[in-house]
Amino acid sequence: MLNLSLPKVAASTDELFAGVHQFVQAESVDDDTAFQLTVAAEELFTNLVKYSRRSNRPAEIQFSREGEWIEMRITDFDADEFDITTAELPDLEVPITERRAGGMGLHLVRSFADTLSYSHEQGNNVIIFRKKMERPNVHDSA
Repeated sequence: MLNLSLPKVAASTDELFAGVHQFVQAESVDDDTAFQLTVAAEELFTNLVKYSRRSNRPAEIQFSREGEWIEMRITDFDADEFDITTAELPDLEVPITERRAGGMGLHLVRSFADTLSYSHEQGNNVIIFRKKMERPNVHDSA
């Protein structure tokens, strides 16, 4: 398990990436899952940096592994409710030049997750991203 407490500023993404890298190495996460976890972590954290303005409290991000399941739990304290599981996504049938901006990151997060949950608990947003590894206990070095 790895716990991070990150100020909600863009400069914290370096520490986030280092933490994800440390976790996937320690837990022997396969490369495909590691890539998807990294993209999801970056997207969800970047959204906190951009849109979570109610509190200056750092976000807490926990990474854990149970068997072949990887879990990332993100807590944004004293936050306005924003349910990423029901947020509108871009219409991928519309040509990119005619689409409204935004939403592609959440689309990727949803497509990478095997389960994605949201709750608003005691004024805090909690997002749980879960991914089942296709090749547990294997980390490609190539």
